[in-house]
Amino acid sequence: MLEMMHKKEIPIKGIYFYPLMVFEASQKNNQGILNLLKAAVQMKAPITNDMIKMYILPAIEGSTDEIIQELKEIGIDLDVTLLTAVCRQEASKGNLANVYQIVEDYPNIQVGLFRTNICEGFVKNPDVHSLMKLWKYSLFHFEESESMSKPEYVGLILMNLIDAITEEDGLRLRPHLELLFNSFVDDGIVISANKFRRIRTMLNQLKLGGLKTDLAMTVNPDDGIVTATGRVNFSAKDLENIEQLESNLQELKAKDGNYRPVLRRLIEACCETNKTEKALNYKAEWDDAGYEPAAGILSRLIGVCSLNSNQQEALKLRKELKAKFPEFKLDMVKYCLLIEGAVKESKIEVALDLIDDIRDYGTSTDNVERRVFFLLQNVAKGGHLEEAKQLTHKFIDNNIVNSSNNVLRPVVTALMNKRDMENALTWIQECQAKYGFMPSFHDILVHLINDGDKDMLQKGMEFSSSHHGDINMLYDMTFAFLTTGKFEEAKKIIDTPGMIARPGRLHWYSEKCVAERMQEQMEKLVEITKDLYNCNRDNLYFCLLQLYAKNGDPDKCFQIWTDMQEEEVIPSDRTLRYLANVLKSHGRPVPYEVPAIIEFASQ
Repeated sequence: MLEMMHKKEIPIKGIYFYPLMVFEASQKNNQGILNLLKAAVQMKAPITNDMIKMYILPAIEGSTDEIIQELKEIGIDLDVTLLTAVCRQEASKGNLANVYQIVEDYPNIQVGLFRTNICEGFVKNPDVHSLMKLWKYSLFHFEESESMSKPEYVGLILMNLIDAITEEDGLRLRPHLELLFNSFVDDGIVISANKFRRIRTMLNQLKLGGLKTDLAMTVNPDDGIVTATGRVNFSAKDLENIEQLESNLQELKAKDGNYRPVLRRLIEACCETNKTEKALNYKAEWDDAGYEPAAGILSRLIGVCSLNSNQQEALKLRKELKAKFPEFKLDMVKYCLLIEGAVKESKIEVALDLIDDIRDYGTSTDNVERRVFFLLQNVAKGGHLEEAKQLTHKFIDNNIVNSSNNVLRPVVTALMNKRDMENALTWIQECQAKYGFMPSFHDILVHLINDGDKDMLQKGMEFSSSHHGDINMLYDMTFAFLTTGKFEEAKKIIDTPGMIARPGRLHWYSEKCVAERMQEQMEKLVEITKDLYNCNRDNLYFCLLQLYAKNGDPDKCFQIWTDMQEEEVIPSDRTLRYLANVLKSHGRPVPYEVPAIIEFASQ
């Protein structure tokens, strides 16, 4: 029918071929689809984007070059629309290297049109080297405007990437994301402080908070400096000019005008610049003028008073805030400052009452556990150990935070710093009995081994054995000996008859070695577990590979590949892909074929 219409010079629309292509696709007849495409070209029917995406590209098998060659032979014009569709499909498959090759060969393609597909592809196949090439290409062609700067744009595409990652994928992609952030630093690519805050929150939600330090290195220095706690300190140029505001205030007073907005900005500026006395004076002036109270101002004043040890005024302001704005939720930073100030003034009952306030009124801060940890750490470091214990129990019993090693750790750390190992072990035993956690138990064992305190070490071993079994106790001792450099003792334990691999324990210590860059300890762990029954050697080698990559040593990374072959360990696809990323980022050849993505290989 179509051929007859063509002979009669009746215009043929591309949609006329859809029913035929649907049928051929249902029969999985790829050649039939391509024959229809040839007929459509001969009949000069327009080829639509949907036809290319839904039927033609899935029907052409082979590499990107083969796909493009096939389209050329059929007679299709390789315009930007078609090439963008090819890039979109290849990106979705995770073939980012192929996408970059097309973009390089055809410079008119806009990478931003398939940015989402690139992010999806990276999740499937984390090719850091190709992703960086694509993003640098996109950044090179990006034109800044008043609404979007380059750091904002980079932060935006990074947000798109993090948003495409699920919590399930997060753990798998963590080392690749770390490589990505480090590549940003190496190439001088920065993100805005505003986008940093949002990405930081997204990483916390994915339980990848440990990457925030690496992410912080990418923040545009013009925006501010990221502190150790992850906050951005903005440059002084962004603060209000107090002298100018004071001048404006006097002018408005002289004219008998409404100076409420200027007075508010003055109070806020004084709080920002830590001028407590001035801020309180302007607050008194605000009250004398009869202006309606503002919850935001009271909250800021509480913070600056607490920060400058004016505890009495801070509590007075808190009382005023509760009375005038009972629904207002004070943020956790200010609660922690109030509690710490109360403890320093030996007012533990006031501190405990403030925790009841948090329970009753709630707080506006999401990351409560982190704030509580730093509060407890500061209190314990300050020598208020009994108060720190009371606060710990109060926070947990009021369900403000869940019990965890992190929340329970500050007391142990402070006792260890005082060399009071007996009370530190007693606190750990109390935590285990009440909450089921043994905070910093590894650190205690390390200290006892270093001190040569055999009696306390024996107590620690008996406690460990009684609560989580002999095998776990042996692992506790193995890791402690490794950390202290007593490698022979660690090997003797691993060689104990009946010793078997405990994947969770081995992974915990491996992650610790990577995080703390304990290279020798990680190398020894790989070495002494060579003959350990049921040991996942690939996982240990993968952690060692991450450590070498962190230290920027591609030669040792490549040596892992050789060692695994000699040991006849079959590397997982994860290990092979990560090693390929590391080698490519250092300009080294990859001596093997990088594994294809399983989902698409099976199709």
